[in-house]
Amino acid sequence: MTTRCDLHVHSSASLGNDEWYSRAFGCPESYAAPARQYELCKARGMSLVTLTAGDTLAGGLTLVDRPDFFLSEEITTIFPENGCVMHVLAWNITERHHEEIQARRGNIYDLCDYLNREEIAHALAHPLLSPNWRLDAELFEKALLLFPTLEGINGLVDRRIEP
Repeated sequence: MTTRCDLHVHSSASLGNDEWYSRAFGCPESYAAPARQYELCKARGMSLVTLTAGDTLAGGLTLVDRPDFFLSEEITTIFPENGCVMHVLAWNITERHHEEIQARRGNIYDLCDYLNREEIAHALAHPLLSPNWRLDAELFEKALLLFPTLEGINGLVDRRIEP
């Protein structure tokens, strides 16, 4: 039996948006409500569903009663060296995890320490793209050492910069 799950899905519950064009025109990361996004994932053959809204569980909490759904989030975090913003995906978390994650997201090293200590599955989202464009070769090398898993395909990112 094959299990299918898209591990980076936004819904209308995703609050912020890092893309200049989305901010300029007031576009959310997704127009699909959490329940609709769930339906779309199931229609596309996903056996499990999760939402990775930016720094919130709001959308996911509306779906936790479904047996094939698990809570996740996309965490906005920062390299303290130069303020480089990165996104981290954390899967199968609880509300308590979310609170602890939010308390640590201001420093990517503290965040990774917590995720590893709690044995929370996680990955660096779109590893070659920093939303504030401060990623350099030295930080990318550090990111490779910090994260056991990198997101390989992202529908937002140009395929030429996917790993």
